[in-house]
This record gives sequence, structure tokens and C-alpha cells, in this order.
Amino acid sequence: MDKTKIIGIVAMVVVLIFAVVALIKGKEEPEVQEEPKKQAEVVKEEPADELPTKIPDKKVTPTVEKDEKKGKKEVENEKERAAEQPTEPDFEDEFIKKFGNEPVDQARITVAKAMAIWVLDETNEVEWQPYATEHFYKKAIEDIQISKDDKKRDISNLEIFATEPKNDNEMRFVIFADWQLLDGVKTVSTQRKMYYADVVKVDDKWLVNEIEGLDRVFSDK
Repeated sequence: MDKTKIIGIVAMVVVLIFAVVALIKGKEEPEVQEEPKKQAEVVKEEPADELPTKIPDKKVTPTVEKDEKKGKKEVENEKERAAEQPTEPDFEDEFIKKFGNEPVDQARITVAKAMAIWVLDETNEVEWQPYATEHFYKKAIEDIQISKDDKKRDISNLEIFATEPKNDNEMRFVIFADWQLLDGVKTVSTQRKMYYADVVKVDDKWLVNEIEGLDRVFSDK
């Protein structure tokens, strides 16, 4: 037999043997099945509720229309309201209507003279009598004598205004008095004070019957 054929037959036999052995071994070993891969659970996240986008309010620019009739009406209303507001009475005008121009002028002069006499520390009754009632000038002279000093007073200004009287048959004035307190020729101080003067009618003359505030001034001397 040819040598080459013998080798081929032997090789085929060996291959068959290996095939049979492999087949037998494969039947004996149980098949191991791989566990299917656990599918990952995909959790789909739901998007958070979105807040509605706020649309900014539109700015409305008011339109101003000219209304001449409305403007005129408002002006008239303002005038009416101003007319309705209470105003302070003009007491001087009331005095003039009640007593006349001349008596009011006389009363004003009387107040100015009486105030000047007091500031000058006058103690002579004759100087007081044309301008003050006996009751008032006697009390004023007494107070001056008690508080009199060696200083002099020089009036620089007197402002006199009518005001509401205490009684219907009287006149009343507000006095703003300015004067310098002198020590010889030297000015010690400048003073400004306010007083109320009551003027009454005595024998057809208007005389000062009281000047409120004198007690405080005397204590300052």
C-alpha cells in the first residue's frame, strides 16, 4: 500500500476520534445559559412645572386734555372756598363805625402818651391826668416810685393796633414798645415788650384805664 495513503487514513482516524470525544464531552456538560442582562430602568424625569412667565404690565401714560370749562369751574370753587373761610375782624374799623374816626384817633394818641409817660418814670400827676384815669395813674405812680432807679429810658418806637375789647363800651389796643435802657449816655440794653391797653370814655374824653403787663416790666427794672 502506498505510504502516503496510509498517513492520510491515519490522520482521518485521529480526526474522527477527536470529533467523537468532543461530541461525548459536550453532551455530559450541562449548558450554562447566561442570565439576561437586567435592563436598566430608565426613569424619565418629568420636567418641573414651569411658572408662567409674567408679562410686565404696560405703562399707560395718561393723556391730559385741556378742559377750559373745568379749569374755570375750579377757579370759581377756590374763590368760593376762600370767601367762606373765617377772617379776623378789623377791630379798628368796628371802633370807627361804633365811636367815630375822631374818638379812635384820640384813643390811640392817649395810649401812646400814657405809655411814654410811664417809660420816662413820670411821677407828676399833672402829666398823667390828660391821658389816664385817676385809678390807673395813681397806681402807676406808686409802682414807679417803688421801682425807680437812676437809669433812664428812651423810647425808640411804639406800634399800636386795635384789638378785641373786654367790654362793648371800651376800646382796647395792643402796644409794641421799643426802648433803650441808659446808664448816663451808655446804652445798657434794648428792650421790646408787648402790652394791652384798655381805654374808657370819661366826661367825653378817652382815657387809659389799664395797661396789662406793667407789673412784669416793673419787676425787670
